[in-house]
Amino acid sequence: MNAPIDYGKKRSLKEIVGFYCVHVFFILIAGGIIGGVSALLVGKGDDFLFGRRIGEVVAGLFSVFVSMVILYKKHMIKNPLYILLIALAGIVTYVGGVLIGFVVPTYFATLQTATMDRHVFGEKE
Repeated sequence: MNAPIDYGKKRSLKEIVGFYCVHVFFILIAGGIIGGVSALLVGKGDDFLFGRRIGEVVAGLFSVFVSMVILYKKHMIKNPLYILLIALAGIVTYVGGVLIGFVVPTYFATLQTATMDRHVFGEKE
C-alpha cells in the first residue's frame, strides 16, 4: 500500500503535481495561521506585513525541513550538492515565495532512492 506521505518514494509526474500542490497549500495555510497568531501575540495584530514576514520564515523552514526529510529517507543526505540545494531552497522560499522555493523539495521527490553508498558525491546509478 502506498502511503500518501512516503518521502522515500520516487514519484511520477502526476504524483509530483499532487505533492507540490498539497504541500504548497499546506504551507500557505500554516504560514498564514502562524503569522496571524504571532502578530496578535506580539501586539501587532493590525500590521499585515509583520504576519507576512513570519509566514515567509515558516515557509522557508518548512521547505528546508521537507527537503531534509526527503533526502534522509532516500539515503542522499550526505551529498554536499544536495545540502547546498537545501540551503538555497530555504533562501529562495523566503525571498521569492513558496511557489518558487518549494520546487527544490519537489525535485528531490523525483529522485530514485539510493543505496547507502551512492549519491554521496553525485554518483549516477
